[in-house]
Amino acid sequence: MYRWFASLFYIGFASIISQILLLREFLVLIHGNELSIGIIYANWLIWIGIGSIIGNKFIRNMYKSYNIFQIFLITAPVLVICQIVLVRFTRVFINVNPGEYISMLDLMLTSFLILCPGCILWGVLFTLGAKAMSNKKETLWYGVNMAYIFEVLGSTLGGILFSFCMASNLNNLQIVALLGLLSLNLFTWHKSHRKKLNIIILLLSSFLYLKSLPCLTNFEHFLESRRWAYINEKLEFISAINTKYQNLSLLKLGNQLIIYSDGKPSYNLANTYDAELFTHPIMIQRPKAKNILIIGGGFNGIIKEVLKYPVSSVDYIEIDPDLLKYALQFLDETNRQALNEPRVKMNLTDARLYLSKLKKKYDVILINIGEPSTASINRYYTVDFYKQCAQCLEPDGICAFTFTSSTEYIANELKDFNTSIYKSFKLVFNNTLIIPGVHAILIGTNSKQNLITQSDSLAQFFKNLNISTEYFNEYMLADLLQPKRVQYVTSVLDNTKGYKLNTDNDPVTYYFDLLLWHKLQLGSNNLFTILDRKNLLLSGLVLSFLTFLFLLITYSRKKVHQLFPQIIMAYTGLSGMALNLLLILNFQTTFGSIYEMVGAVISANMIGMAFGTLLSVLLMKKLSPKILLFTGLLMYGIFIIFIPELLKILTVAQKIAMTFSAVIVLGMFIGTLFGLLNRLYLTNSMKVGNIYAFDVVGSSVGALIACSILLPVLGASYTSIFLFILFAPSIIAGFIIKNIK
Repeated sequence: MYRWFASLFYIGFASIISQILLLREFLVLIHGNELSIGIIYANWLIWIGIGSIIGNKFIRNMYKSYNIFQIFLITAPVLVICQIVLVRFTRVFINVNPGEYISMLDLMLTSFLILCPGCILWGVLFTLGAKAMSNKKETLWYGVNMAYIFEVLGSTLGGILFSFCMASNLNNLQIVALLGLLSLNLFTWHKSHRKKLNIIILLLSSFLYLKSLPCLTNFEHFLESRRWAYINEKLEFISAINTKYQNLSLLKLGNQLIIYSDGKPSYNLANTYDAELFTHPIMIQRPKAKNILIIGGGFNGIIKEVLKYPVSSVDYIEIDPDLLKYALQFLDETNRQALNEPRVKMNLTDARLYLSKLKKKYDVILINIGEPSTASINRYYTVDFYKQCAQCLEPDGICAFTFTSSTEYIANELKDFNTSIYKSFKLVFNNTLIIPGVHAILIGTNSKQNLITQSDSLAQFFKNLNISTEYFNEYMLADLLQPKRVQYVTSVLDNTKGYKLNTDNDPVTYYFDLLLWHKLQLGSNNLFTILDRKNLLLSGLVLSFLTFLFLLITYSRKKVHQLFPQIIMAYTGLSGMALNLLLILNFQTTFGSIYEMVGAVISANMIGMAFGTLLSVLLMKKLSPKILLFTGLLMYGIFIIFIPELLKILTVAQKIAMTFSAVIVLGMFIGTLFGLLNRLYLTNSMKVGNIYAFDVVGSSVGALIACSILLPVLGASYTSIFLFILFAPSIIAGFIIKNIK
């Protein structure tokens, strides 16, 4: 039996690491936003659910299923390597150049096909392992619940080890090879009962793994160079690293070095032109500024340009320390000297966390964080963040950043995107100036001293400063601040009706960026334009009513025990995944970046799930499963409604322990309901993988819609209402099951 405990633990451990690896590979491929990440998660979970159902076909013959289990166990890591290679060369197959966005349709199709074989295999392995935990029908539910507990515990450890150990010390192929080492030793343990032989194989395979690490590094480099060469023969691959936050690749195009972040060109080394065009139109508004704060991307010329002014100190925030270390190897001497200047202080932390603890005041805050294309970057474009910046400014201090816009015509999607940013910023800063452009600059202050809008005055100021530049000069200001352009853009954004402010609880700007991305790929947004708050809530009510109607029609039929538990589990999985993502985003908003802690947060949720499943096993020995189920469903429904208030409490309290406790409690609800539903379902069925399948399928839908649609469209409060509307029929189903004899 210990072999099966270890095997189920390994399945959870290896599957979660494989999931993270493939997600990171896909992020490099697609420059992912929440919708694309949701699509990948949905396809992953759907195929695992299908795999667990397929596993039911093998369990009738235990000897045959035992052999299949062993074969699949040893095959799993090989399939993961194949999947990684396929993802890396997807742009070659579909003929899309680096830096270009992959269409949603291509993403759905490629991720669906690539994830299929490996995920089906993980699902089959769970079902076969769960069946092996108990061969007797009357204790089948107990075996499945115990299998679920060990699988979840394995996932917990896998998430923690990947986040804190593997990601920064091993490349992807080395990690998969480690999974192969573990699967090989499990395979031999299943095949042989000779302890000495198993120890010898363990030692020998470990030795071979350590010796193979340099070879795997070389092979990783070979794959990367081939990938980039096939995409664009003019790109010369230099090197690549994985950090806790992103994949960084250095490529050479002619004489230009380019750092790609997650497959997207992010930094030209050195990008003097863009640095000058961003820095000087802002700094000449406060040419005597002494204390400067730069948030993101300062190493690539911005710090060098700021130091040309008579500043006393420059505080530079960069969240990814490995990005700085990596870039420093290839920066030109002048930018390297700027970073080492005594007036420059580097802070390797999250900007919002830094500002929340800050007592210092700044004359200028420059934000160079990138487009708000994801929920994590969106945090730097909210009213809440701008308020943090305003509190850290001197009375006449200014705050500025750049964003995608236009000088001639601002279309619907672009107007929504720009207006959301502009109005959110203007709510905090009463004196603003927008400098139009493809990358517009927005400057704000609460000073009584107006921002200078006359280009000739600014040109004279800049000339008097006698600053040496390569590209920027005083004559460019007349073009940047053409009165007609400034008036047009300002008028459009000021007069837009029905705009939405971007806040932490209602993050909409990254949703508008998603609409821009979708319009760019498909030419229309017909689907997204109807997804407003009213229509979403109405669709939830319709779906809930149809589910309730189905329950009324079928409650008296004999197969009710097979239908109801599966429906309840699907809605539980959906709401559980959505609520977990809300808690993760709230953690990120409250404490800063989630990247470093995401493994710990997910692991806390899984610990709760394991404990909840174990709790259900213990409670069912003393109380009726049907009574426990109805009570659990009712309590979970109340928990869903209470989520908005809980998020407010967690934000105000700012206690990490409280957030982790909330995540664990959520996991306990899911785990307890899984255990209870499994017991009721397997009383009348031998299909051990079905409840697990409906759990992951429901979770896949939750992953797809939570951050890409529900949160940006509905906000946190209405999202919880929407989830409760969907979940309400499950409470009724629990009551009906309770009264069936």
